Amino acid sequence: DKTFSTEVSLVAGSNVVVTVATDSSGNVTSTSRTVFYDVALPEINFTPADGMTFSDVTAITVEGTAVDASGITSLTINGVMAVTTDNGGGSFSFSSDLDLEQCGLAVCQTSIIVVATDASGRITTETHNVTLLTNLAPVIADMSVTPDSISIGSAVTAIAHYSDANEGDSHTAVWDWGDSTQCDSSIDSHCSMSNS
Repeated sequence: DKTFSTEVSLVAGSNVVVTVATDSSGNVTSTSRTVFYDVALPEINFTPADGMTFSDVTAITVEGTAVDASGITSLTINGVMAVTTDNGGGSFSFSSDLDLEQCGLAVCQTSIIVVATDASGRITTETHNVTLLTNLAPVIADMSVTPDSISIGSAVTAIAHYSDANEGDSHTAVWDWGDSTQCDSSIDSHCSMSNS
């Protein structure tokens, strides 16, 4: 058996390397190998675009393409493997529903991280940051009634403090006295609301 080695210049993309062996009797054997010279990282394009805002949603669709001449071997969205479709020409499309984590605030920032790996092991990471607006329910902080002790038929002053992270909301308040009677701030002048 004989061994040999040599350096071969490659161009970006596919290269066919042909080896030809000839013995002293003139017999010839040849073989070829295709070598892919990868010089570029995968390119990722996807929506939603960086900086987009969503209101009162729990999931969004992340879709786009990853392009690499050597092929895409894996693609993840926020660490979860996504299914890709080979469109030919090194282009692979993907679409996946992403559940959004609720942060418990009226305004939340969420990152969508797409990672593509090509056949040569080269990795590209693309991050889009989106804003999630959630209309949260008002929170009652405390309530007080004065005076502490009264006789039947006497007036009392009841005060409740509440907050709402959604500053643009309008509000009404209903006092339920526990005896099937109520005081509604939207219709009863004795039951009022203020922004103080």
